[in-house]
Amino acid sequence: MKALNYPPHLTFVMYPEIDMETLWNVTKFIFDGRKKLTLTFTEIRRFENSPLVLYAHPSDVTELTEFHWEIHSRINPLLCEDYYRPDNWVAHCTLGTNILPEKQEAAMALVREPFDPIEVVFDAADCLNYPPISRVERLSLADE
Repeated sequence: MKALNYPPHLTFVMYPEIDMETLWNVTKFIFDGRKKLTLTFTEIRRFENSPLVLYAHPSDVTELTEFHWEIHSRINPLLCEDYYRPDNWVAHCTLGTNILPEKQEAAMALVREPFDPIEVVFDAADCLNYPPISRVERLSLADE
């Protein structure tokens, strides 16, 4: 996303008070040796909060949910930001955040419009600091 100066991505967790070594070790444990992840996004949705946030929703979240639960099985979910805890998390790829009030109707038109599916290949797992986004570590996912 242009506003974040970071490419489209999936966010599994946000831990504001965790050391990066712990998070990186868990990331490596879960994603090391995994293949690139191909997802098909089939619709645009919005989060029911303010300010308006739009996101692309994948058609199959099974594997994403498994990754998410695996992270939380290794790091206490109570340390995680509320939106990213197991019962609250929504698999998504953010398209726009902090949409200005005068642009919200146009943005909501995207939610109502038919959406041609988009296939996206995710080729890395990053461990990041935020805000602002800065990469701590990156693990490339395998080709096959």
